[in-house]
Amino acid sequence: MKKFLFTFIMVLMFLPTLSLQAANNSIIVKLNGDVLSFDQPPIIDNGRTLLPIRAIFEELGATVTWDSKTQTAIGEKDGKKVMLKLNNKNAQIDGKPVTLDVPVKMVSNRTFAPARFVAESFGAIVNWDSSTKVMNISFATDETVLYPIRENGKWGYIDKSGKIVVEPTYSDAKLFKYGVGAVLMKDDLGERWGLIDKTGKVVLDLAYDSIEESTEHFYRLKLKKKWGYYNVYSHKVITPIYSAATDFSEGMAGVYTDSSYKAYINRSGNEIIPIFCISDRLSYFSECVVFLSLVNEDYTYTKLIVDQQNKTLIDFDKLGLVPLFDEFHDGLFPVLIPDKDNVNGQVGFINKSGNIVKKVDYFTTINDILDFRNGFAQIKNTNPSDDTSLYGFIDTTGRIIEPKYDSVGNFSDGMAKVTVDTDKNDHSIKSEKCGFIDSSGKEVIKPQYPLVSDFVNGFASYCKLDNSYLGLTAEGFIDKTGKEILPPTYTSISSFSKDGFAAIYLEIDINTVKHGLIDKTGKTIIAPKYDEMQYYENGLARAKLDEKNIYFDPTGKVVWSEK
Repeated sequence: MKKFLFTFIMVLMFLPTLSLQAANNSIIVKLNGDVLSFDQPPIIDNGRTLLPIRAIFEELGATVTWDSKTQTAIGEKDGKKVMLKLNNKNAQIDGKPVTLDVPVKMVSNRTFAPARFVAESFGAIVNWDSSTKVMNISFATDETVLYPIRENGKWGYIDKSGKIVVEPTYSDAKLFKYGVGAVLMKDDLGERWGLIDKTGKVVLDLAYDSIEESTEHFYRLKLKKKWGYYNVYSHKVITPIYSAATDFSEGMAGVYTDSSYKAYINRSGNEIIPIFCISDRLSYFSECVVFLSLVNEDYTYTKLIVDQQNKTLIDFDKLGLVPLFDEFHDGLFPVLIPDKDNVNGQVGFINKSGNIVKKVDYFTTINDILDFRNGFAQIKNTNPSDDTSLYGFIDTTGRIIEPKYDSVGNFSDGMAKVTVDTDKNDHSIKSEKCGFIDSSGKEVIKPQYPLVSDFVNGFASYCKLDNSYLGLTAEGFIDKTGKEILPPTYTSISSFSKDGFAAIYLEIDINTVKHGLIDKTGKTIIAPKYDEMQYYENGLARAKLDEKNIYFDPTGKVVWSEK
């Protein structure tokens, strides 16, 4: 009886910890849409989500100090001061006492604080989706876009009205992104890149060999052939020490030092997943996990799924399954369930626990790959008698669109290009007819065109057959119903922007091409008479003529011109 009571008491003592750990694995925190990553996962305490305090302070752009004597974390931003004391519900905002719902606590040598309180203290808005366990933190950021201009050989910036807001003083300048712009200074010290804000204030010292726009509010920095990052939110530099560095995906980025060492770092620059061996290319995180393919000493492969804290969730060898892709979608991952010959097998889908939750009526080989793009992967059905193949699709849930086309393109904007070859003996483009299906597999635009582009933002360009030396007309464009918006008019039409503009070019002769701009009705906004044309979404179009830059607004009015 005493032994039973002792065991029961011990279970009660550890029950909160066990339930807390179980809750942690599925919590996702987003900041203005960017998934955040932490070296320790979020925790839930009495219904409140707690995050590592330093990480969340820094992501909100606050500076962080730690008073070891009083065990107090202090975050400061724009004159606001927030103080949180370890193991205490009493906090302060600008010296005024505030009582927390749950105390600040230490977990695995990390100080955790209530996420909602910290975020809202600095003016952020917090929404919790209990069905998906996603915490969305949003706060106002100034992501003003400025446009680079050149005057007398020096570069500065204009705003959308054409007004010069940063005087031309730099040797080069790039379009603003995330509210900052990369600028170059050439002088006796050499060539140095840095970042400035819309007032012209330097926010990242001009000290780098190269600066490249990246994802999730980061820039990539290059210094002495090594790569690092700059976080626009926290203003933190991840020191350039890597021989190569990928873009961030869901708060994690792959970095390389040499062929035998790679790693994934989080947004703070901490190496979370070290890889001490030769491996295939580093995949991107998807749904807060990543696929790893590691080469062992005997040149066999170990293939795993790990989370943002480097916890292995799935070992494919132990499950006897073959991965067919490198990303989760909608909680599912495609695998091959091998036959006894270990060469062929049936396609299935597993969840993050490694359980097979669906088998589909499609069979392939262990060397096949289901390359999912926008929710669909191409599949084929090969006739063994003549080795011809027909193509269709499988989506991320295992639903199949019957393979019945001679070729297919990837899904884009909810539509996929499909091609029917009307004469297998004619290898010219004249026998090929292109149309489109939607995500249900319905043929919404009958195969009829010799050449089409993918749909982007509601429109696709097309050509028709003619008697020219290429056998094709110029390009026009159609909408998703197949309605012709513009008949064949231009040599080429670029993809449409979200706000309905597309760059065009017209071949005048074999040596001369001129560029312009049209809108989604086919109306010419800027006549094709320029050497270059680039449209910046929701802003201005930049043209170049005789090496001089010209900016137009969306009506075609010139707002600035280089003299």
